[in-house]
Amino acid sequence: MYKHFFCQEIYIYSIIIESENDAVYAYLLKDDNIVGDVWLYNETEDPLQNQWETNIIGPYKNSIEYIKLSSIKILDINNVNNEWIIENNKLIKVKIYSDNKLIAILKDGHKPGFCVNAKIDGPLALSNIEF
Repeated sequence: MYKHFFCQEIYIYSIIIESENDAVYAYLLKDDNIVGDVWLYNETEDPLQNQWETNIIGPYKNSIEYIKLSSIKILDINNVNNEWIIENNKLIKVKIYSDNKLIAILKDGHKPGFCVNAKIDGPLALSNIEF
């Protein structure tokens, strides 16, 4: 899965949603540089231990201790839409929806961002929507 979304109001921003290493991530780009990221969900079985301490190469699957029991997943990438929150010509945040359900929020300079599938804050996703 891969899709690139562009901000129509501030052209230097875009979002990439992609699947790699059995995990789905969203990346906020500014001038083609990643300025925000967030884990969205694992595509295969959730690992019991975190991978970021044992694996050298990411992106990583999130471990079971950080994940809610039921996760919102992207069933069809064409049903993903974004809400770009802009004030005074500045990007405040971007909300990512799958089938009209909020799945994540990204902000410039915040790694990681918020994901509804995160049970607790971790290095791949934050669980508090007010980050």
